[in-house]
Amino acid sequence: MMEADRTPADRVPSGTIRRAEGVVARDMGDRAVLIQLRTNRIFELNASGLKIWAMLEHGAARDEICARLRGELAVPPVEIEGAVDDLLAALRREELIHG
Repeated sequence: MMEADRTPADRVPSGTIRRAEGVVARDMGDRAVLIQLRTNRIFELNASGLKIWAMLEHGAARDEICARLRGELAVPPVEIEGAVDDLLAALRREELIHG
């Protein structure tokens, strides 16, 4: 999804993002599984998603995550920001994060 295609509901605020209550994360090496205990829904993260989840666990905000990934990846910033926003929006829809 390109930035111009995003609706206000798709955009993730740049403030604090927190793990929702009742979420259990299980690191499985190059991926992770998140379980929302309240709904019993499972969400799988690939290696990139796991890296973003780890940053969230350490209190990183959306803008900080994007900045760190821009420093690590040879990917256009708009693609990084879009991927981060897509993941954060999915995590929010699955009630795995707040913020």
